[in-house]
Amino acid sequence: MTFIVYADEVEKGRIDAYYYQPKFEKIEDMIEKGKFAVKELKEITDKLLSGQRPNGGVRQIKEGIISLGGEHILSNGKIKTDGLKFIPVEFHKTQLKSKVMKEDILIVKDGKTTGKVGIIPEDYPFKEANINEHIFLLRVKSEVNPYYIFSFLKSNAGQLQLNRNIAGMTVTGIIRDTIEKLKIPFPPISIQNKIAEKVKKRMQKSE
Repeated sequence: MTFIVYADEVEKGRIDAYYYQPKFEKIEDMIEKGKFAVKELKEITDKLLSGQRPNGGVRQIKEGIISLGGEHILSNGKIKTDGLKFIPVEFHKTQLKSKVMKEDILIVKDGKTTGKVGIIPEDYPFKEANINEHIFLLRVKSEVNPYYIFSFLKSNAGQLQLNRNIAGMTVTGIIRDTIEKLKIPFPPISIQNKIAEKVKKRMQKSE
């Protein structure tokens, strides 16, 4: 299979063939032509950032504050509650910007599971948690249903956009500048809520 990309499309952009595959253009075109308004991810978020771990890693730390990484996001979007890692309480206090709250969305930003998406449930059992440097924490604005955004990012349309923006030759990943520009169909909140409820029920059923 072959496809053509013209020079004016490539100018000031990516120069690798992967980025210009027709499937990526097609999904963005379908979103733009849909019946709902389209917003970029940065327009509907209050927070989009990644975390950190202390120098020397966390393998030897047996207690403290939960430190979530890509390995803690399950395939259905749930967050693991066992086999967790920890950071010291004092280190956590210096990283409160990346403190996890209920209904925060987590996106793996690099490594073999780049693009995997999870959401902190309302009944997550830990009062305090943070994220490591391999995770984006996404917190939506108050007028947006987080489970709707989670469901879109986990859908084929969301995953294709995330995968398109993976960069790097040896260690692949997504950078903030590109993820902020993801296109999101933005229906009225009543429709967002209906989709969110269906997603919650399916996640419960999958367990």
